[in-house]
Amino acid sequence: MNNNTGVIERREVDDRRVSDDRRDHLLVHNPAFRLPAWRDQQLQYVLRFIILFLGIAYFNLGETNTGLWLSLSQLNTYFVFHGLITALCYWHATQHKISLTRFRFTILVDVIGVSIATLNDPVILPPCMLAYILIVLGNGMRYGMRLFRESLLICLFAAMLVMTFRYMLMDSELGAGLLFMNIFGLIILLYAYVLMGRLEKSRLSLENLSQKDELTGLLNRRALHEKMNHFLMQCQHDKQAELVVIFADLDNFKHINDTHGHSAGDLVLKTTAEILDQSVRDVDVVARYGGDEFVIIMPETSISVVEIIASRIQSLVQEWAKNNSFEFDISLGIGSIPRHGDNLDDVLKAVDDAMYHAKTNHGPGGLCYATS
Repeated sequence: MNNNTGVIERREVDDRRVSDDRRDHLLVHNPAFRLPAWRDQQLQYVLRFIILFLGIAYFNLGETNTGLWLSLSQLNTYFVFHGLITALCYWHATQHKISLTRFRFTILVDVIGVSIATLNDPVILPPCMLAYILIVLGNGMRYGMRLFRESLLICLFAAMLVMTFRYMLMDSELGAGLLFMNIFGLIILLYAYVLMGRLEKSRLSLENLSQKDELTGLLNRRALHEKMNHFLMQCQHDKQAELVVIFADLDNFKHINDTHGHSAGDLVLKTTAEILDQSVRDVDVVARYGGDEFVIIMPETSISVVEIIASRIQSLVQEWAKNNSFEFDISLGIGSIPRHGDNLDDVLKAVDDAMYHAKTNHGPGGLCYATS
């Protein structure tokens, strides 16, 4: 049998260009970026405020209130300002759960705060420097390797800069204890980075296996719902965003299994999956919903444009079936979020009904839009 799906041309991304202001939400497709759960983000803000209060107590209640650079009143003024900025970032997080710009900004705020505290700490081996390790590990564990690398480089640069100024302010020579403390700190961070990289690689491998349909290589139903949750965040962020959902079902598939055997049925499913996957962009989601049913989710796409894509999918399926002496077709139901529901279950019911309406009224290879 000839498999000519290899010549299927992908549509150009420019036909449906994704706007720059929504790139944050497309990071969920980047394996180097881990989408943090909201509870993890809340815990991180709690930790930030705990460290801030510890810093205030450290400089005001201990014997370290004779700063090298800022007076105690100036340092306390900064602490208040730092707390307000952190609170503002938390408020923004309650409105926009995913924002790469905010993630990076809070890392910078944390590093600046630790650097100011370390620069103002007159102790020879400043305990404040330990907070650099918390920043690196905290962001690495929550956001993945991409922000782990960035926070590691920023903290290393900030620590070297701060220690240089400390020597200038203290007018002292580099002590062996301080030198070895910095060396050990660097080794700890680099070792943590190596271990984190290995753990992240194993996690992604296991996650990939758990999300893929074994036969077709597409996402399975569970992974479809997880991806959909990410897209729903996008809709909450931008009320004008629209997600087009296509429900696809093969016509006469049972006849193929009964007539040609299950190996032929598996070939039909794998070929259909390849056609669907090669007909959409990388940012679109294609999943095997179950049996001979497939679901496509297309962000930033109007229904009018999707009709062209749907017709192309049907033409490619029909062409492959004819060339390989199979008698089957594909029926499609098309809908969108929020037009036909504000969650995946509601819109899937709408497009599933539309697909069966197409089968009933137009026969095999039908296409129908969901009713509002």
